[in-house]
Amino acid sequence: MKIIYSAVPRKAGSLTLNGHEVIAHSPQDGLENGIVYISESILRR
Repeated sequence: MKIIYSAVPRKAGSLTLNGHEVIAHSPQDGLENGIVYISESILRR
């Protein structure tokens, strides 16, 4: 999960969203591409 929303750098492979390759180097880049991570602990509140 951390690789998908760019909290950990991707070492290989690619991420495609809606037919377009997503280039993300930080969580902010992920947000700009519509990718966000919400932990389960937040959902339990």
